Amino acid sequence: MNIKRTIVIAFLVVILLPVSVFAALCTPGMDFSYAESLVTTGPFSGKWQYDFTLSNNSTATGDCTDYDIFYVDLTYAGSRDFLDGALPVGWGDGFTQGIWFSTSGFSLATSMNPGIPPTGNDLPPGSSLTGFSFKTTVRYGEMSDPELWEASVLMNDPFDSTTPIYLSQTFPPPSVPEPGTVMLLGAGLAVMGIYGRVKKIVGVKK
Repeated sequence: MNIKRTIVIAFLVVILLPVSVFAALCTPGMDFSYAESLVTTGPFSGKWQYDFTLSNNSTATGDCTDYDIFYVDLTYAGSRDFLDGALPVGWGDGFTQGIWFSTSGFSLATSMNPGIPPTGNDLPPGSSLTGFSFKTTVRYGEMSDPELWEASVLMNDPFDSTTPIYLSQTFPPPSVPEPGTVMLLGAGLAVMGIYGRVKKIVGVKK
């Protein structure tokens, strides 16, 4: 009886220990960063454009290479409009490529072809993908009610094929200098400019 128990325990250690070690060494990670710009021409002139880059920061070596991102969503204030959305090639709303699924306060996109390039459009570890964009009327952080964007992704779990990994991040509103701060900054720059001119004149007289 003891011999059988010892054999079973040894078998479990041999099988499960390497899996647990690999799982500990493998770390899933993501980043969904954006750049904002004010549209100055065309039918969307005066709108704010947001261009996102999705990065898969998961471990990209050994047995950790299957943390592929296949889904991303963005939640935001419900009163925000979502205009002229665009997506990378091979991404869509689950039915049509190039189109976000968007409803009040929520937009999502998914890889339309499972697997990593060149056969699929999932985002593998150690790579980034641009082309997630949209326009909106009010600049992020300037709405009357408190606003905080949140992005979430789903990625494959190389150690559990039945349950994807969920990760999320938030975007603090960009800091906009208050008028008083801008005036003080301008005054400081003016003083520095005057000091520089005086220093040059004194140096010439010497």
